[in-house]
Amino acid sequence: MGTYKDQIGNLVRVAHAPNWTDNIPGKFVRVGLTNRKFINLLESGMTTKVAEWEGIVFNGLKNTHVIYQGLKRDMKVGDRANCDKDHLALVCQPEYVPYYEKQPGKDVPDPTLKFKLAPKGLLFAVLITVNHNKTTYEDIHYWANSWSWVDADATDRLSPTSYDERYEKCVFRKEL
Repeated sequence: MGTYKDQIGNLVRVAHAPNWTDNIPGKFVRVGLTNRKFINLLESGMTTKVAEWEGIVFNGLKNTHVIYQGLKRDMKVGDRANCDKDHLALVCQPEYVPYYEKQPGKDVPDPTLKFKLAPKGLLFAVLITVNHNKTTYEDIHYWANSWSWVDADATDRLSPTSYDERYEKCVFRKEL
């Protein structure tokens, strides 16, 4: 179950993912999404992304079964080169797709999160990066950058299509 952390920088929504690293104590790592970014999703009408955060990321990252580290493409952010090495992909296989139903005659959806069965052959991937701002967000280990449904690989049903061409290495794996 996700939590909220009041940090110096902002209120942060925190999901818990399996701890695959030796340098963070505990069973889980904390993956954050600032409340500002969450509100931006709401205000821009991205109700699908909000439903996915609330129904899968926020409450379900503990069910992550594969974690890949490093993107197989160059990336630079600001003055930091090799940012592709900071990226991790957390992959899970949710049973359900969360969504918000449109209300007849209204611009906003019904606020009750609903669920339908997830299509076969799809996985859910969350791209995260290391929190480099520990002064402002001291309790957050990683930041959630994006998330989406992806096709499962034909030879490895727990990994995204072409995982060996996308990611440098697998750092965590839990068989289902």
